[in-house]
Amino acid sequence: MHLDRPPAFLQHYLHRFNVLVLNTGHHWNRGKLNVNRWVMYVGGEPIRDRKLAQIGNAKNFAVYSGIKWLDSQLPHHPQLKAFFRTISPRHFSNGDWNTGGRCDNTIPLAGGKKGFTR
Repeated sequence: MHLDRPPAFLQHYLHRFNVLVLNTGHHWNRGKLNVNRWVMYVGGEPIRDRKLAQIGNAKNFAVYSGIKWLDSQLPHHPQLKAFFRTISPRHFSNGDWNTGGRCDNTIPLAGGKKGFTR
């Protein structure tokens, strides 16, 4: 997994797209990385920097790199509308969703608010 460059198909076929949705979704979890035996690369070399290899830092670096590249391409593709999609942050109390945890939030986050009230 090359954190500092977009997938080859995206570079090759970007001119054919009218809409592009960059989706990080559930792709960034330790289990998926370990099960698939993915190796993370930067500059064509496996990551040796332990801090960058941490899942959250690797995700942030990859998202930043991908968006920076896409931003540089947008002037060449005026028909293209690009969107970034991710998932909601974890927001359960008293366990995860599948272990008895629950979400007691009744008011959506708005106006740059962070976190939630328990």
